[in-house]
Amino acid sequence: MNKNTLRLAQIGILLPLLAVFIGGTISTVLSVASTIMVLIAHYQFSKHYKNSKVFNLYLAGYIVMYAFLIISLLGLMNVFQNTLLPQLISLDESLKSVSTSDFATFMQELQKRIQEDETFAKKVGELMAANLSTLFSYIGLMFIGIIVSLILFRNSLVSLAKSSKVNEFKTAGLLYLISAFTLFIGVGLIVMFVGYVFQIVGYFNMKGLNEEDTFEDMRHE
Repeated sequence: MNKNTLRLAQIGILLPLLAVFIGGTISTVLSVASTIMVLIAHYQFSKHYKNSKVFNLYLAGYIVMYAFLIISLLGLMNVFQNTLLPQLISLDESLKSVSTSDFATFMQELQKRIQEDETFAKKVGELMAANLSTLFSYIGLMFIGIIVSLILFRNSLVSLAKSSKVNEFKTAGLLYLISAFTLFIGVGLIVMFVGYVFQIVGYFNMKGLNEEDTFEDMRHE
């Protein structure tokens, strides 16, 4: 296995940390780049170790995560645009002037109105309560996608641990599994981050590489 494969995994897995500090559009670009780089690395790992689960399960994890995330976000946007927004404007016509602005500007104006007018705040609360089941259904769908993807990531990493003899991947997989079922409480995110750290350590601890292998060799296996 070429060292470039490891570098892809090592750099790719670290990019989300950089994305957190940078933020904005660049953060999104870094996150996408991270996904691609780690997937390419796992494809190379699966070929080198002749273990298709290493790549297939990791790819399936990303597909499930992004699919559920997109469906949930589109659903929430639809509820806001076609249900909540018209009802909020009906409560206060002054919101109509900022309804065409970006989402952040609209929310700032809405928050301002809620703080200034207790009656308006009460009506907004009643409006949100009336649509709570719909909102929670899409948020719940998002959580289901995250849980399933974490389980798939865990299975991929366990397969990689067996093939590479790097136990940090097995630990990362176990922590991802635990975090999948504790997401609804705060500790889930902490456990997920610790698992992520073990995954980083795992990539940096991989040994026994054959430096003579090249990407061309891997492509023609």
